[in-house]
This record gives sequence, structure tokens and C-alpha cells, in this order.
Amino acid sequence: MSFLMALIRIVLVFIPTTFTDGPRAVFRAVGRPRRAASMTRSVRRLAHVHEDLVNGQRVIRLTPKSHPSGHQVMYLHGGGFIAALSIAHWWVIASILRNSRATVTVPLYGLAPENTVDDAYHLLDAVYSSIIRLADKKRVFLMGDSAGGSLALGWAQHCRDEGLRCPDAVVLVSPWVDITMSNPGIPPVVKKDPMLGVSGLIAAGQLWAGSYDLSDARVSVLSGRMYDLPPVYIYQGTHDLLYPDSMSLAQKITDARGSVELRIYPGAIHDFVCATMTAEARSAMRRINTLFAGNSEPV
Repeated sequence: MSFLMALIRIVLVFIPTTFTDGPRAVFRAVGRPRRAASMTRSVRRLAHVHEDLVNGQRVIRLTPKSHPSGHQVMYLHGGGFIAALSIAHWWVIASILRNSRATVTVPLYGLAPENTVDDAYHLLDAVYSSIIRLADKKRVFLMGDSAGGSLALGWAQHCRDEGLRCPDAVVLVSPWVDITMSNPGIPPVVKKDPMLGVSGLIAAGQLWAGSYDLSDARVSVLSGRMYDLPPVYIYQGTHDLLYPDSMSLAQKITDARGSVELRIYPGAIHDFVCATMTAEARSAMRRINTLFAGNSEPV
């Protein structure tokens, strides 16, 4: 664990979050206005910005101003399905634009409880189709962090099942792939994680699931089938409640004879790549951007 990562973790221990405070905090959070953070100046300097309204939701496409590669990334942000895109997500997006030259499309999917997983899939149907058209013969990648990781993996499964063009790779950062939080490996991690709590996550997941059972494969994508998926790259810290499920996901993909790379960062917290100043985040983003630049795999 780097010094900066350790310092961030110590600070976060003393700052309660929506998810560590449990269901009541979740219900309070969804009762307040929630808006995506304003785009940072660095993103505006790096990219041409095009914004559309698709199914009533904002979709932002960012094309690098300097030597765009033509490769396409659909980036799905985290936030437990109840929180909007944050300024830290813009930091990650800026890194992708600067270092990979890929075009990044950011669907600001509707949040729970007003929206559910079905609404997100209807939105992605339209957004992904437009990305495929833009890509032509270039590569297409999915990236999601935390709850966005659930959507990214679920969408890859959907593409396979519906006979759509599958992405060339799926990149997951601290993915929330099992909404039930039932993995027996989770309790030992609880005291290590300063950001997440089991009951708060389950409450948010129930709002997102709508009419589905929490164990349904569309909601808890870990229970879905892992065969014939594109290569999956997982970046995961050990001080994260979701660490045990990332281990389970990697094993399930391996058992299905799929291609998976799981990179574990000792001491790193949930969604650690958003702490872009840390050694752990820089290491992970170097590998991710190498992939998005068009190489067959990170080096």
C-alpha cells in the first residue's frame, strides 16, 4: 500500500458515507437532488464534446482533439446506482483521453429508485448501437467502475446472448457484481473498507432491481453465464468489500474457459483508480490506457 493510499484510507475512516451509514442514509440520499458533476477543464481541453439526449438521459461523447485513434470506449460510472457521476470519474476519463486517444462515450444512466436496471438496458441499446457504427473496424471497449462494472459485464453478457457485436474487451474496476452481498468472504473485509457497508449496498441494490429478485442475473451479474465473453480485465483493491466477489468472478470466467486478468492491489480501497494521484491508480490506468490505445492486451 502506498503512503498516499494509506493516508486516504485513514481520512475516509472518519468520514461516514451513504453506504457505511446503512439503509436510512441510502433513503435520505435518494430523496435529495442528484446531478452529475460538471465536466472538468482538463476534459474540455482534451476533447471535442458532443452531447445528446437519449431516452431522456444525457449521453456525452468525448473525442480527443489530438490524434484520435478511432477506438471507442463506453464508460459506465459507479455510485451504487443511486449517485451521479462525480468529479473523480472525470479525472479517470481525462486520463483515458490523454493517454489512449480513444473516444469515450459516457451515458448518464437514470438513477434508482426513479429508474431501474431495465431502464439502463433500454438506454444502452441505443447508445451501444451508435458506438458500433462510429467504430466501424476500430476496437470497442466497455469500462465500468463499481456499480458501472455491473452494467458493463451485464451488457457484455447481453451482447453475447442477443448476437450483437461484442466489445473487444471489458475493463472492470472494483466491480459490484453480486448485489446480494452473500459471499462468505465479505465479513472479514468489513473493517478494512472505509467506504462501503453491506446493509447500505443491499438497500441501494433493492431500489435498482425493481421487480427482479436480487439474485437475478441481470441484477447480480456474477450469477450470469460466463462462457464466450470477450477478455475481461479486473482491477481490485484488497480493502474493499467487493474484493471477494472479484475473486469469485475471475474464477467463474476461468472455469468457463474464458480470458480474464485479475490484478490485485494490496491495501487499495474501493474504486481506487479514482484516487488518480496514488501509485496504485497510476499503475492501473497505465495498463488500462495501453489496452484502450489498441494493443491486444496490457503490457
